[in-house]
Amino acid sequence: MRRIDASGIGALIVGVTTLIITFGPLLGISPWLPAFFIVVVGGALVLDQFLFQSRHIRLLLGLLQELAPEHKSRVLHHEAGHFLVSHLVGIKIVDYSLDAWDIYQKGDMGSGGVIPDQKSILTYTQKAPWNKVEQYCVAMMAGPAAEQRVFDSVWGGSNDLEKVRLCLQQAKKNPDLYRLYVTRAHDLLESHQAIYEQLVALMSKKTPVEECLAFLNAPLIPSDQSPCS
Repeated sequence: MRRIDASGIGALIVGVTTLIITFGPLLGISPWLPAFFIVVVGGALVLDQFLFQSRHIRLLLGLLQELAPEHKSRVLHHEAGHFLVSHLVGIKIVDYSLDAWDIYQKGDMGSGGVIPDQKSILTYTQKAPWNKVEQYCVAMMAGPAAEQRVFDSVWGGSNDLEKVRLCLQQAKKNPDLYRLYVTRAHDLLESHQAIYEQLVALMSKKTPVEECLAFLNAPLIPSDQSPCS
């Protein structure tokens, strides 16, 4: 999903400081306040980075991001796309997080979302047959594809695209192949529309990943449908 990075916090600090400096005298605010603000906030950011690996900064950034209209719904549909298509191509999902507080509580050092089993990922990326790499790429582009299908636009997906382009670069393939993977992911989601919608409903209730997998493992998905055909 579209992320607010640490530069956003820096811009906020600069903006607030500028406002205080500009309008402070008119409001009777001490000229020392901007310096105090920079020292306290800047110090807190540095401490969080070194003592807590920026967990609290990421929590704040995530909470700010969730103020945007449609954000939660987009994250939900985006990650459900990853979840379903990953399952279809055989990539095991071990957990998922859909909001900043959930990510913080679980101690996830990344940006949340659908979390695949790392051994499963290695099977599809490290010295894997090309068809396995392509299946991995389809799963990566399923998030943006799901978002496009539901909202007719994509906010997130830059990290997904970066992973796919890295795979293509390492395999010395045409970097524009990612467009094909978007199409394949779109087709898979379309052909499993009912299952996708039910998975979205389950994930919206923060259903445990084991129950989501039990639903997907039920005899509902045609076993003869190739994810990359």
